Amino acid sequence: LRAMDRYGQTLKIARDVKIEDPLVGLTEENLARHPYEFALKSDSLAKIDYQNKNLYEKLSREKKNQRYEDALFTFEDNYFSLKENAVEVLMNTRKKTDELGIANRWAKRIELALVELNPDQFKQLLGLEDKTYIVYSDSSWLASENFVQGWMERDFPDSSWATAEVINNVDKAKSIWLSRLDTVGFSFDTIKVKLEDSLKLALGGDSSILNLNLPDSLFSDRTSFHQPQYQIKKIPQMKKVPCRHVYFRKHFSIVGLPIKIDLELQVDDAYNLYLNGEYISGKSKSDSTAISRGHYILGDGLVSGDNVLAIEGIDTYVSGKGLVANFVVKSLPGWERKKEEILFETSDELVKKNLSLDKYIIPY
Repeated sequence: LRAMDRYGQTLKIARDVKIEDPLVGLTEENLARHPYEFALKSDSLAKIDYQNKNLYEKLSREKKNQRYEDALFTFEDNYFSLKENAVEVLMNTRKKTDELGIANRWAKRIELALVELNPDQFKQLLGLEDKTYIVYSDSSWLASENFVQGWMERDFPDSSWATAEVINNVDKAKSIWLSRLDTVGFSFDTIKVKLEDSLKLALGGDSSILNLNLPDSLFSDRTSFHQPQYQIKKIPQMKKVPCRHVYFRKHFSIVGLPIKIDLELQVDDAYNLYLNGEYISGKSKSDSTAISRGHYILGDGLVSGDNVLAIEGIDTYVSGKGLVANFVVKSLPGWERKKEEILFETSDELVKKNLSLDKYIIPY
């Protein structure tokens, strides 16, 4: 920032004394170019730290090692510092170029970089309008009761997963969960069979058959083998019951430059939340009647195209109230085309073509 101030002072002096020299044009270029390139390098380093943050977050959860947790916080702090620094440098540079009336190609690229770094705040610089839509919890969400390594990752193969079951169909955001067949009790049926059949069943290890009325003369009196005997057959009673653990996946698409999703979530009675494989947060409750609630605004980690919100729901006490969620997806459609236009308009090739029109345009 001090270097930029020096450039600004030099240009003011040159204008005051009306110096006409190609070096004045070069100074204007460098005033905007150097901060722009510095901000891009800061953003590149921030992206590396973001990847490292996610790596050590995963290791910290899996290994329970304090060193991994320390590394997580270090990379997280670095990520936010570098990203904020890049935005601050670009904002100050844009303010300075406006003060000096500089409208070269680097000034335009600075606007492009500001929108890319913080689209919600700077979208108006490029005349772009955001679009939103809402995703509700419903039967389109995928669900499974089985834990599989990597189930929360964006590219996890989930074509064999079942769809979630709607257990409350009142609101737009349905209450969803997953159930399974389980034995909830037994019924007993009394039947008559020949004694030899009864013995075959009993000696064969069928625990569902209870033998009754076996006479003391069973092995001395062969005629008793032909007498009818009463038996009780134990019949298991099956019923659909809520699963204790359910793993949910919801695909959603982002067109253009991602801005954020605004998520409202409630789960009976605990959850762990992931976005594109990145762990976001978790809540647990010890009360059987408790509902865990969360509100999250997520921008980092979103990508253009397919995204996956993954939630592990934990119903410890099988109270069966399910998961209810809705989130607003916000993006800048038309971003890719606008970016291509600006990069082409400010490219070296186009600048060189314009040299004949303006002797102070410096090609690089």
